[in-house]
Amino acid sequence: MGPELIAETDDTGRVLWVWIMEPGARRPRPVQDFAAARQVLTRANCHGASVAYLEQWFAERGEVEAAPHH
Repeated sequence: MGPELIAETDDTGRVLWVWIMEPGARRPRPVQDFAAARQVLTRANCHGASVAYLEQWFAERGEVEAAPHH
């Protein structure tokens, strides 16, 4: 059994944040390593949003993370 990805959404369904619950964990935790969490997307049980919306959210976070800081 893979991890659980839980989307926190606004009233329009837009993903605001994603939580991850690893197998055996007692409670979910906010995603902090976007690249690692994105890698488990294909084997995760997703809740609160479609895989496509979660993929888009992770892609947006990756772009922000990869942007040069001024």
